[in-house]
Amino acid sequence: MAAAAPVLFAAPVLYALIASFGDVVGTSHPFFGDISGTVADARSVSLGVPLYQDPNVGYTPLSYTPLMSVLGGGLDLIKPWDGWLMVLTILADAGLVAVAAVLAYRRIEDSRAGGLAALAGAAGMGAIAFWLVGFVPFNTLYVPRPDQLAWAFALTGLVLVPAAANGSVRSGVAAVCLLSLGWWTKQPALVPAVAASVWLALASFRRTLPARTCVILIGTIVATGVLSFALVHLLTDGWSTTFVVDIPADRPQPVSLGTSIHDFVVAVAPAAVVAAALWIAAALGRDTPEAGGSLAPRPSSALRVGLVGIAGVLGIFVIVDTPASLFFRQAVGSTHNQFMGIAWALTLLAACGWNLVQRGRAPASVAAGAVVLALFAVSEISLLPRWLHKLDVVVPAKEQRALVFNQPAALVDYARGHLVYHPGYAGIGADSEAEIYPDQFNVNGLNRAGGAAGYLERGLLGRRFDLVYPFSGNGDAGPWEANYFWKLNQVIAAKYEPSDTLPSGLSAARIVASPFAPFVAGPPMLRRPGPDPAAWMDHCFAPFRLRGASWRIASGGGFWCRPGGQGDALRLIGTPAPVSEIRADAYTAPSAGTILVTAPAGGMVSAEIGDRSIRARIGPGRPAQLLVPEGAHGISIRVSASSHATVDLGRLSGV
Repeated sequence: MAAAAPVLFAAPVLYALIASFGDVVGTSHPFFGDISGTVADARSVSLGVPLYQDPNVGYTPLSYTPLMSVLGGGLDLIKPWDGWLMVLTILADAGLVAVAAVLAYRRIEDSRAGGLAALAGAAGMGAIAFWLVGFVPFNTLYVPRPDQLAWAFALTGLVLVPAAANGSVRSGVAAVCLLSLGWWTKQPALVPAVAASVWLALASFRRTLPARTCVILIGTIVATGVLSFALVHLLTDGWSTTFVVDIPADRPQPVSLGTSIHDFVVAVAPAAVVAAALWIAAALGRDTPEAGGSLAPRPSSALRVGLVGIAGVLGIFVIVDTPASLFFRQAVGSTHNQFMGIAWALTLLAACGWNLVQRGRAPASVAAGAVVLALFAVSEISLLPRWLHKLDVVVPAKEQRALVFNQPAALVDYARGHLVYHPGYAGIGADSEAEIYPDQFNVNGLNRAGGAAGYLERGLLGRRFDLVYPFSGNGDAGPWEANYFWKLNQVIAAKYEPSDTLPSGLSAARIVASPFAPFVAGPPMLRRPGPDPAAWMDHCFAPFRLRGASWRIASGGGFWCRPGGQGDALRLIGTPAPVSEIRADAYTAPSAGTILVTAPAGGMVSAEIGDRSIRARIGPGRPAQLLVPEGAHGISIRVSASSHATVDLGRLSGV
């Protein structure tokens, strides 16, 4: 029976979901190959650490809206456990599968066998929806990040909007709440609320929805979002806005639009093709026009207000979210998961199409069954995935399960009695506010947006940790400071030392299990005994407040130091780059002044002062005086690393 064809997917996909849940809850110290720091964000909430605060004062979270961290932190209060966020993710996956199944189900009353076939087919369509979303590279279906939970909230709320427009108060309340919860889980899930408002406005414009109902629903959606955002802004002294809005907006966008479009097509094309095929079959096979799209008064069930209405609001979401997701994909550090919402929406549209097919003539149902059989062939015949791989399309396994690792036992044991910093295992062993520090992923996100984790810097400089693992790599060249992790590793090398007395297994713990990309921290190091062996490093971290302006280290990075933490001079001690830069973008000269650049070794200095460019050779007995005219706005100074130049700002007019 064609109606039951999707059951071919139901057993392996649903079993994988259930088995993944069992794998997670059966692991005492789970780790999922993800170093994003979401688990530490949740742990910080359970420890009473403000999630949004000055990075110089305390813990630095990821730049997401807070709901998943708050939920995880609340569950941590029941029992501290690193698996809670994955449990939430799997439940969100199951919720979206259920939504797709409900949309696909059409009750058949002519026979018991037909009814069971329809039920099995709907469950299978839910499984197909999950499998199709798996075509998105880096799909986070089994990663403890907020994507799945955000889309589960927001898209479920979106599906309920037509019922709310049809007069169902319960659906209206649920839709507004779920749309808001979606955005409070992750920022891109704001788009469904926009799509809902557009759909309501269009319905009102077409006179299929009373203007009063339209105003009430849109006004409630907007008011809920604005008031909740304002409240959180006030409760966090504005730091929520910094992390949720400003930091994502400040990140550079090095990914080209062409690359973004390519990634978009690769991610959503399979779901789009299936949705289109099922809707074409439904259109060709219908006996009478589908009446369900009307917004005339009728019972409040989401299905009974019309699949066409639900499909309409989902279609508007796809249209609205396409340019938004293409834009967000261009940001540094972004990837294909920006297209998760569209992929899920297309699979829900496919589920609606399947339902409509079952209402039409028999040939349409046969055609839809053929579509499902073709999908099954793609999943089973090895030649087809190899051919699709040439088009950058990777076919996911129906049996795909969560990757669940155990955190290294030696590291877990050692962290019970020692303060440990590992850049890949965020918050390892943290039981108090003083023990929670951001991992490399969190710090890198802040650095890319033009900030620095001063709290972590001081922790390393002050030798607060008993055991430290150096960072992986040198760090991205963000707008704040290039080679940032190289610099922190230099601090670790100066203030910590390797040891042969460490428990066995700690060295192996530097390798973090990850299916996405290798992450290998440096060898573990113990705090050096005695007085601070490199106290001078304490004065080498930006921003520097000089002459009334904030000076930062930018391209090249490295150790620009303010000797003794006093005076108006900055000296370049070392950097792995050939040239390093300091700059003050907000400086405006109140009057004319000069900047003196001296160097014990030969090299070059180049500067951008306002709209003027200066280039000069420096060396012993060959200083350079850089003139700063009155009103000049913005200063950038670059010097050769080999010159070890000193930039004296004492003759620069202050503000």
